[in-house]
Order: sequence, then structure tokens, then C-alpha cells
Amino acid sequence: MNVGFWDRRYGTGTLTIQAMGVKPITLYAVKEPRKVYEMINKAVKDKKQSI
Repeated sequence: MNVGFWDRRYGTGTLTIQAMGVKPITLYAVKEPRKVYEMINKAVKDKKQSI
């Protein structure tokens, strides 16, 4: 997660999602990046626990 000067001003950020064996995905101008980051992490943890 990257939140620069202008991102803080507009409440946005950049998220990069990386997994083994695939090309990273970068999402730009994500509103409320901290919430989105936490949601993604929770989904990954839940998936790992169900395996």
C-alpha cells in the first residue's frame, strides 16, 4: 500500500497485490486504501484457514 501526498489529500492510495507465480496487480486511486487492504488481507486469511 502506498499513500503519497496527493493521495492523502484526496483520500486515495495505490495497492499492489502480489502472489507467487503471477504478475503483480496494481490498483491506482483506490478510495479508502486502508479499508480495502484490510478486506483483502482478511479474505486471504479466511481462505487459508478453510484449506
